[in-house]
Amino acid sequence: MYYLYSTNDKPGAKLIRWGGRDKCSHFAKYYPSRGTVVESRVDTGVRELPIGNWLRENRVVFADRMKFQNITDGELYGLDQPIIGKRYDKKAILFKAFTTILSRLFSWMTFRENKWGAKDQYFCLEIVLTHKDILEAHNCPMDYDVENLYPEEFHEILGVYDFVESVDPASIGS
Repeated sequence: MYYLYSTNDKPGAKLIRWGGRDKCSHFAKYYPSRGTVVESRVDTGVRELPIGNWLRENRVVFADRMKFQNITDGELYGLDQPIIGKRYDKKAILFKAFTTILSRLFSWMTFRENKWGAKDQYFCLEIVLTHKDILEAHNCPMDYDVENLYPEEFHEILGVYDFVESVDPASIGS
């Protein structure tokens, strides 16, 4: 399975790229054996859709193949099933937008904890939390608040681990 970091030309994506000074603005999980992506969007919440449909709306910037030991893609996919259909965490993303604008315009430090986040609601990067125990079992501490990370920051954090293999973004879905 893959973690995908992408972007598009929508205003929200542009704001996220501006705020994070990054190339990407979105995070999703791709299960090639199923041909589907799991993502969370403002207008849909957490959903699963065919990779072809997802690629029509997103450009993959980075793609990481996750080489977890002792767990199958099917088991990873099963961990995502309880969150499919959950609502998007709008308050958490508003807090992130608000603090990002303050940081960029006035050089304020961003807050270390997102106090507006709601339980059982997810914005795009929060869906990685279904894999939290697996990441920690692979010596990747998840002791930071993903609500305060940008997708590209998470990609960079994972890049130092040997269970992550960066792949050519153009290879996704082909």
